[in-house]
Amino acid sequence: MEILAKANNNSLDSDSIHLWDFSGYNSITTERVPELSQKVPMKWYLDSSHYNTEVGDLILELMLNNTQTSANITQDFGTVIDQNNIEKHLEILRTEQADYRQKNPQLIQKIEKLLK
Repeated sequence: MEILAKANNNSLDSDSIHLWDFSGYNSITTERVPELSQKVPMKWYLDSSHYNTEVGDLILELMLNNTQTSANITQDFGTVIDQNNIEKHLEILRTEQADYRQKNPQLIQKIEKLLK
């Protein structure tokens, strides 16, 4: 955060640099993974760790225009982080993680089993 603040303070340009976080627990990152037998594509992902082009376009729209004009954009995706909100943002992520684990115990067990 210090590097970002320093860069923005030293910038002669009126546009400041923003740090975005698109991780966490939201309607895109917590999309349900279909069972292998279902053979249906996911809405937001190409595979287990890569967003599809639609999400990439959404990220660019948010970062470049700071707007959510597309009908497909969910209001819970993408957060601008700065030195004033980083601690609160991290606290929210920890709370959301605990909530997700509590609401999805079977999924958590499945993942833990895969990691063994």
